[in-house]
Amino acid sequence: MGVIALAIFGWCAIAHAGTTWFVNAEAGNSGDGLTWDAPFERLQDAITVARAGDEIWVRAGTYTPSRSDASASFSLKSGIGIYGGFAGHETERDQRDWHVHPTILSGDIEGDDQPSPHFIVGENSGHVVACGSVDATAVLDGFVIAHGGSGPSSTSPTSALRFGSGLFILGGSPTVRNCTFQDNVAANGSGGAIYVVDGQPLFDRCHFERNAALRGGGGAVCIDGSRGATFLDCTFVDNTSSA
Repeated sequence: MGVIALAIFGWCAIAHAGTTWFVNAEAGNSGDGLTWDAPFERLQDAITVARAGDEIWVRAGTYTPSRSDASASFSLKSGIGIYGGFAGHETERDQRDWHVHPTILSGDIEGDDQPSPHFIVGENSGHVVACGSVDATAVLDGFVIAHGGSGPSSTSPTSALRFGSGLFILGGSPTVRNCTFQDNVAANGSGGAIYVVDGQPLFDRCHFERNAALRGGGGAVCIDGSRGATFLDCTFVDNTSSA
């Protein structure tokens, strides 16, 4: 019995040991993602391999969900924390500084947006970040989420891609901390930065600025369904809507 118990407990320890994955958009060549010296170049690659209990550390820089597909999004997963604000040499998560080292998740997949607020050019990601039925262990922390748009030009006006251009939550309850949502535009729907449907997310120390819903409500946030969201120490500046 003792041998069996040791075998079981040993297996459990291995199964729950989390891996830290490293991402650097300026790496040049993508590595195995296991060190700062051999990071993934694309955040999506780290999200794909990460399992519950893992963390993803993302170096300062700009990351897009795709280089050509405006319907693609970064996905949140239960049990996985995605953290920005790293300089690219840290050994502890608390060493990062997202103010000094901004890590941008951008919907400007074509890299042609103009600096003026709400001046989106071409096709931008309909949702920069999205999630379904995740729980509070799905963490997004220390990012700027910007320039979400309305998806491909062929997108139907009633498509979900027209809502929640920065972050779209469908039945999920992720934890979002230390994030700035700016210059996201729902051109034909509601929720310029965030749209929540039947979810219960937590937004902790987040900042919302210059987001817009041009044909709906909630320039910064629109919440729909039977549940709600919690906002702790969040700030809202110059967000606009048509409703």
